[in-house]
Amino acid sequence: MIQIALLCINKSPALRPTMSEVLNMLECRIKPDINLITSDDEFKLQELKLKLEEIQSLDIDEQEINLKNALFRSLPMMFEASSRLSFIIMLILAAFIFVQVTGIHALAGHLPPNEGKFLLNALKEIAKQLGKEDWNFSLNPCDENPNWSTPGFQNAVNCTCSPDACHVVNISLMRQDLAGVLPPSLAKLPSIKMMSLENNLFSGKVPAELGNLKKLLLLILTANNLTVELPMELNSLTNLTQLRLDSNNFSGKIPNLGNCTRLQMLDIQGSGLEGPIPASISLLTNLTQLSISDLSGEGSLFPNLSSMTKMNKLMLRGCNLRGPIPDYLSQMSDLNHL
Repeated sequence: MIQIALLCINKSPALRPTMSEVLNMLECRIKPDINLITSDDEFKLQELKLKLEEIQSLDIDEQEINLKNALFRSLPMMFEASSRLSFIIMLILAAFIFVQVTGIHALAGHLPPNEGKFLLNALKEIAKQLGKEDWNFSLNPCDENPNWSTPGFQNAVNCTCSPDACHVVNISLMRQDLAGVLPPSLAKLPSIKMMSLENNLFSGKVPAELGNLKKLLLLILTANNLTVELPMELNSLTNLTQLRLDSNNFSGKIPNLGNCTRLQMLDIQGSGLEGPIPASISLLTNLTQLSISDLSGEGSLFPNLSSMTKMNKLMLRGCNLRGPIPDYLSQMSDLNHL
């Protein structure tokens, strides 16, 4: 940015960039030609450079207030030949801060009043509880910035946007050794459809507040250190198509999921849960994959799966089942893994 300021005060007017070129340089669309820069005026920029660093260390709202105050104080410079240099540089600083600040305010522009700030505060709260320290809140999480959505790597926050609103619909944080807890504040993202948090070090309980995420289609909590009983509110997730709770340290019985009739995949292998397999599992007629293993506690008869005609993978290992294997399994034409 200092190089851009120096170009703007070049002694030769013909060599100074236009305003559109300045904005393109600030947004890193074109590079400043450093060959046109002299060192004569660099010492005059040091004080303003320090001021910029001071402003950048403040919160977004405080940055705007300080910037407006600085510009107001510098207006008289425009009419003083000796201070015109400082005024031009102050305008460059203003443009820089504007570009930086509007990166986050662009989100608010997509949302109804106050909703943008509400969403950012919710994401900050979620990040703190997850132990996610590298989200950059000076960038718009709904613009697919690499900090928020890394191509080819399972680190993503994705949104859907209309002219009036943006909503977070996916959070994927896989294999990142995050050691926090699952935040109840995830319920502040009511439009979320996919949540993939597998292969981390999350501990504690699955918050009951997740039951408020009525649009949730996919919930993957595989391979963490989650404990205690699963909340009965999971049965409120009636749009779920995939629920994976395997490789955790839960306690208590398998919860009733009879209302989750859209489930296609249910995986609770090695989850620490107790039997028996609840009778309500027979209501999940859309299941194509069912994997349950290593249940402690009391056993049960083979569950009634006769209505699951779309089943292609069935694994019931170490579930303390008793009685005969039902004949209807042989009539499941799609079953290829048993």
